Amino acid sequence: MSSEVLASLFGVLSVLLTGALAIVGIRYQNEARRREQLQEQLFEKKREAYSSVNELLTKFLAYPKILEKLGSTKRVAKYMDEMTDALIDARQKVWTFGSPKVISAYSALQQVSFKPQGNAVVVLAADLILAMREDMGLSNDGITALDILRVFLTDADETYDEAKAAAEGFKERLRTRTNIALSLSDEPDQPQR
Repeated sequence: MSSEVLASLFGVLSVLLTGALAIVGIRYQNEARRREQLQEQLFEKKREAYSSVNELLTKFLAYPKILEKLGSTKRVAKYMDEMTDALIDARQKVWTFGSPKVISAYSALQQVSFKPQGNAVVVLAADLILAMREDMGLSNDGITALDILRVFLTDADETYDEAKAAAEGFKERLRTRTNIALSLSDEPDQPQR
């Protein structure tokens, strides 16, 4: 073959190769853009879910004060119905969009609310808040469950150690899947939910 034919063939091949690389590059950019949009949508769904949970936790931790303000049985019943509806909605969002750590923290909180374990519930609520913060990409450096509880409870420092021990014991029983029946014999009878 002559050098002119080889040069022409090389030119054609380089044009085809350049075109193929451009097509691959465009496809890669489109795929990267699509993934970024999906991540943004997922982040927004998580933000909505965690915002709902945060509202519930705030109401839950302020529950005794809210009961005092509501007064009548009808108003309390209406409030409880609203809380139940909000809990169901939040729960569905958490298991759909939450990270494994958030789902685990939420399920522990839900389980302890059905089987009261002293003040364990407040520590588990704080653990859930920390897990949601982490999942949203926020730093928890220097923040503990006690710091979170101090935001909600005036006696957090006095009750934290006992509540933390109760929460850890409850989580251990959940992890080992043993009987998690109510084990607080020194507390007065508490209604089961």
